[in-house]
Amino acid sequence: MISKKMNLLPIEYQQRYEVDTKAFLQKAIISLFVISFIAFLFLGKYQLYALEREITSLESQQRLLSEQSASLLSIQEELVKLEGQWTKYDTLGVQSIPLNEFLKDVTESTPKDIWYTTIELYQVMNDSDSQDTEQTNVNLQHERLHFNMKGYSQSVASVGQLAYILNQLSYTDKVVIDYSAEITLDTVSLIEFSIQGRITQ
Repeated sequence: MISKKMNLLPIEYQQRYEVDTKAFLQKAIISLFVISFIAFLFLGKYQLYALEREITSLESQQRLLSEQSASLLSIQEELVKLEGQWTKYDTLGVQSIPLNEFLKDVTESTPKDIWYTTIELYQVMNDSDSQDTEQTNVNLQHERLHFNMKGYSQSVASVGQLAYILNQLSYTDKVVIDYSAEITLDTVSLIEFSIQGRITQ
């Protein structure tokens, strides 16, 4: 049996119906294209934003590593100065512990998240000894050797831990945190500190 669909609408309505259908399809295709294009733009913008954040983070890490490298070079220079100071003090008989022992103890006592910018040794004369100017050579024997350590840390707890350990050494006392403050380098928060102490031997 042969069947055939017939459109019984008048001819003028049939033509109008066909034109409206084509227009609807065209609009639907255009709308779909526009929506796809907008979605593509939003996706690209999101990926670009994520990439920018990653680049910013990597740049901050690179700057921090560069600063740490510069700090290491500064520490090496300070160690050379310390060796010269220690040799000078040793000839005056001011100290009796070897330099290597002090540096070894400092290295072992330093938490991993701390790095130094300055390690300084200096002498402080006792008030009772400084009154007689004719006893200069004798006074040198009574001078106290002090140290000052400056640097940065990622936490206050590490600074306190370092000061406590240094104060427990057999040849040190009066170890105090002279200064500590939170600072921001680029986007990284750090603790800037200064620790002072006295060598008793």
